[in-house]
Amino acid sequence: PTGVIIAGILPESPGEKLGLIPGECIRTVNGIQVSNEKELYDAIQVNAAHCRLQVIGRDGEVRLMQQVIYRHDHHRLGLLVVR
Repeated sequence: PTGVIIAGILPESPGEKLGLIPGECIRTVNGIQVSNEKELYDAIQVNAAHCRLQVIGRDGEVRLMQQVIYRHDHHRLGLLVVR
C-alpha cells in the first residue's frame, strides 16, 4: 500500500502510545495522504494538537488511531520509517 512504512518505534514516544508497530503502514495523517517522512511530519503540523492516523496493519486491516500530541512532541512521533 502507498504510505509510510514503520521500521521501528522509540520507547515511551507518542508513536508507542498510539499503539503503532513496526511493519505497519501510515496512509493518512489528519486526513492528508502521506507517502514519505517529510509529508508525514508536514501533515502532523496541520493540527499539531491532535494526531489522527489511518494505518494499515501487518494483517492488511485498516485502523484509525488518535492521540493528543503535546506541545513539545508536535514535531515527532518517535518513529523510524522506511525511506
